[in-house]
Amino acid sequence: MVRSLTKRVGFKIGDYWVTHRKRNYSVRGVSPETVGRKFSLWEMEPGRWRANLNDSTGRHRKKFKAMSLVEAVEKANHQFFGREEIDPASHLTISDCFLEWRKRLSCREATIKSDYWPRVRQFVRWADSHGLAYWSELRLQHLQQYANDAAESGNSRSTINLKSRVLSMAARWASLN
Repeated sequence: MVRSLTKRVGFKIGDYWVTHRKRNYSVRGVSPETVGRKFSLWEMEPGRWRANLNDSTGRHRKKFKAMSLVEAVEKANHQFFGREEIDPASHLTISDCFLEWRKRLSCREATIKSDYWPRVRQFVRWADSHGLAYWSELRLQHLQQYANDAAESGNSRSTINLKSRVLSMAARWASLN
């Protein structure tokens, strides 16, 4: 058990780090399989729990019965991440990962076409030219190189941030799926 500077108590349950807040528990993945997963748990009454997950596809809430916090973490993990609707991101090509991410965006199609997708196409072309085919091959060094190449091409700082934003949004989605 560890105390943080804010006097919140944290402890590990399975592959998750659980932090007790005033009325709820914040749950974050810590193992390679669960890193990037994050959800909250509330004990509504003894034996009844509610789990909340906010991700790129929106807000998800589940209610279930569990006798302990450990059981609640396991059930929430199974509810939110137990089933695979698509191939895991590690087996997707970079293009396919962006296509799956696009299907789950909650913004208007005009925003996707005018703002997000041109930047996605630029990155996919860059990744192809650097021999990167699968999402699982991407590392921080590749993203840094992409930003450096954009800077060397004369792009301003804000343009580089916009180009990187779609990557971070898709990476967040991929880490949850």
